[in-house]
This record gives sequence, C-alpha cells and structure tokens, in this order.
Amino acid sequence: MRNFKRVKPLSWLALCSVLLISSAILFLFVNHTSFASKQSSNVKGVKPVYTFKNFSSDEELSNYPGLHLHTSIEGTDTYSMAINYPFTNISTIDQPIIDWIDQQKDAFLETVEGTSSEKNRFISHLNIQIETNIITKNKYNIILSAYHYVGGANGITYKQSFAIDIDNEEHIELNDIFIDPNSESFKEKLLHAIDNIIENNNEYKDTIDQNLVQDRMQDVENNMWGLTKDSFTIYFDEYEVGPGAIGAVELKIPINHLESYITNEWLETFELAEEIAERKKVEEEAKQQESSESEKDQTNVSDNDDGKYIALTFDDGPHPDVTPRILDTLNEYNAKATFFILGLQAEYYPALAAEVANQGHEVANHTYNHTDLTSLNHDQLINEIVTTNNKIEQATGNKPTLFRPPFGSYNEQVINVAEQNGLSIILWSVDSLDWKNRDLSTIYSTVTANASVGSTVLLHDIHPTTADALPEVLETLSAQGYQFVTVSELLNIQGKSGVGPF
Repeated sequence: MRNFKRVKPLSWLALCSVLLISSAILFLFVNHTSFASKQSSNVKGVKPVYTFKNFSSDEELSNYPGLHLHTSIEGTDTYSMAINYPFTNISTIDQPIIDWIDQQKDAFLETVEGTSSEKNRFISHLNIQIETNIITKNKYNIILSAYHYVGGANGITYKQSFAIDIDNEEHIELNDIFIDPNSESFKEKLLHAIDNIIENNNEYKDTIDQNLVQDRMQDVENNMWGLTKDSFTIYFDEYEVGPGAIGAVELKIPINHLESYITNEWLETFELAEEIAERKKVEEEAKQQESSESEKDQTNVSDNDDGKYIALTFDDGPHPDVTPRILDTLNEYNAKATFFILGLQAEYYPALAAEVANQGHEVANHTYNHTDLTSLNHDQLINEIVTTNNKIEQATGNKPTLFRPPFGSYNEQVINVAEQNGLSIILWSVDSLDWKNRDLSTIYSTVTANASVGSTVLLHDIHPTTADALPEVLETLSAQGYQFVTVSELLNIQGKSGVGPF
C-alpha cells in the first residue's frame, strides 16, 4: 500500500494563504488590464480605478483636449464590430458612455446568436460611430450612433447623446443650461420651434407624426438632446416619431431662439465659445500653411529602376502612442510607407496625421468609421469616403489618392464611388496578422517569410506589438536588399494606374 505523508495543520494554513494571495493577485491583474472597469465612483471629483490608456507622451495630442478615442475592431465568421469609445479616464464621465455602448453590443450579439445560420449566410455588422462637437473649452457634446445590420436591405441606427464637462468631471444636465426646462412655457417654446422645422422640411412634413413628437416632448429632460455653440438639437431614433425610411431624426433649433431661457452662466459660455472657435480657425489655417510650406518632397522612383521594392502599409491610425514609435523606426531605416488612416482618427489627432506626411510618408483614406462598406447605402458610402478625404486634406494639406476599404470588402458601388473621387483601391499581398497575433516574433516571422519583390504588406499602427516588431522586420528585409517605398511609388514602378483594386 502506498504511504501518504500527513500534512500538518500549519502547512494547510500556509497553503490556503498562498492560494488566497495568488487569487487576489490574479483578480487585481485582470481588473487592471480590463478594457473598461465596470466600477465607477459616486463621489464627484474622485478619479476612476480604471484607465483606457495611459499615453507615454506628456504632450496633449488630441484635437479635443482631455478627450481621447479608443477604436475596437473585431469579428468572427458570423459578425464584425467596429466600435469607437470616447474616453476621459474620469469614471463619472466615462461609465455612462461605456454602459450605453455595452448595451448596444449585448443587444447586437444577442440578435446574432438568435439568428439561424442556416437561414442567414450573411455577416452581421455593428458599427458605433462618433460625432464630436466642441461646446466650449473642455466641454463637449458626443453623439454616438450604433448602426446594427443583421440582414435585409438596410440596418437600423440608434443614437445617444452625451454632453460632458471635463473640468468639473461630470455630465452636463439640461437644467445646467436652461432655466426650469420642465416648465410649460419652455416646452411650448421648443414645440413651436420644432413645428417650424418640420413644416419647412418636405421630407419631415409628410412623414413625421407630430402627435408622437408632442408626447415625447412632455418629458423634456429625458429626451435625447445635443448642444453646440450654435444650436440645441433634439434627437429621435428610427421609428420613434416616423417611419424607418426617414432614419434617425435630428431637429436643430438655433440657440438664439432659446436665449430668454438660457442661464447667465451659459450665455457667457456661448459667447466664449464663439471667440475660441474663431481663434481655433485662425490657428488651424496657420498650421496648414506652415505644414504645406515645410512638407518634404517624396522620393520619386524611376520607372526603369529594377531594384527590390516593397511597400509597407499601416492601417487604422494615427495612434498617439504607437504611430510616433513607428515613425521613429521608419526614419532610422530611411524607409517610406503608406498610412491608411481613419477619418475619425485624423479628426482627433490632426497634428499626428500632418507629421506622417511631413516625414515623407503617404497618407491615404481608410474610411471615417471603419465600417463594412458593402452594407451601406450610396449616401452613407459617399459620406464615409468624402468626409475622410476632407479630414486628411485639412490635417495634411493634401487630398489622398489611395483608398483601402475596411476588411478588404468592396463591391461595384464602392468601385464607382472611389473612381468618382479619384481614388485607387489598394488591398494587400502579405497580411502580417498583427491584428490577430499580438506577438513580436509571430509578426516578424509572418512578414519576413512571405515578403517578396513588389509585395504590399498589411500592418496596423494601433498595436504596440507591431511597433515592437518593426525594427527587426526592417533590419532583416534591408539586409536582403529590399527598399521600402510608398504604394504610389510601387504602382508607378509596376506601371499600374486607375481605380484598381490593386
């Protein structure tokens, strides 16, 4: 018979203590690395126990000081999700925003899970987009739009608006802005303004049910609303006050129509916002002029040069932490690359987009919100591409000529819109899989094993592991005789032109 050694009571106590401490450490680690903690503080001014991202730079890189952006893109065989999270790292501000996004994700995934894969062979999509408006310094109005597509001709959009005050670490309430917003006189003023908007809009006039609008406006404070220095907007979701054909409804009331109800504090705020907006406009024009004058000429490669050329491309940026690291590495190896940037990222970090161009790299269009373009109607598709072109031109002074559709997904409509906007569609021949394998050695081996003359390599400047792997990738390929050029230069070498796709 096998003999078992008896464990003394003290040893059992020690073992339990070790297990308890290990569990506690694991719990703290998981909570620390969690994307967003579900805890929030009820005490105004107390910093949260979680952060979305601690940037390594002390410089304020966001175009909206104090407000940052995290983009999450994921997918399976049955669905894809592209979600933009605005965040301040202040729990009292961030938690309600996270909660709403989580509700949209849960509802979408529940619908996908409940849909029979045998009956539906399409891929469902969730795309949460952001519109950011400056009210005044460190006060912003954020409108989130969650586009759910689970089959059929069109998806459905749900909106939610948040007005935030970063200095006071709180959400702005309606009674902060208006005197007694639940008073009958204020409701009547709003309804009168709304009636005028509907009557002067042919589409709304024939489709919006004004009785539904009147019912919804009885509880003004619980309506979805937005604010800029110029307007006060009431939002209604699709089907809330009319048929789905008109989509989500936005009724913009000029702020001066409500001035008799605005508190003294906010009257001053609106006046200050106008001054800031004008100053900002002048500063942006000066920056664009300076950027245009100092822009470096990109190296033109001769058509007859038969060297070993390869094009590195970076998608989804610019990222305030990762992109500068990648730029430093490219500069060290005298390598040029093409950055397919998101319009929303360019809006948040225009100085970074400009720096990419200033260092001689190519800046190209990757849509505004990283949505699957094949699921959009014609107007939505044009908005994704044209808005991004404008954001890039505002930031860099140059209009892009190249375009990469998210997920590499395109159809005839995408090709036509690209051609109408002078864009060549660019795909890739080598996928680094850095979005999937967040591992330095795997990224390195995948790229170096598959690279060949004329390759276009897909990378992403939003993952730190990509920046970690890049020096070794460039070192190895340089040793093999490769020269790193932009996509436009590579197309020129290969004698390719037109809309593509390439």
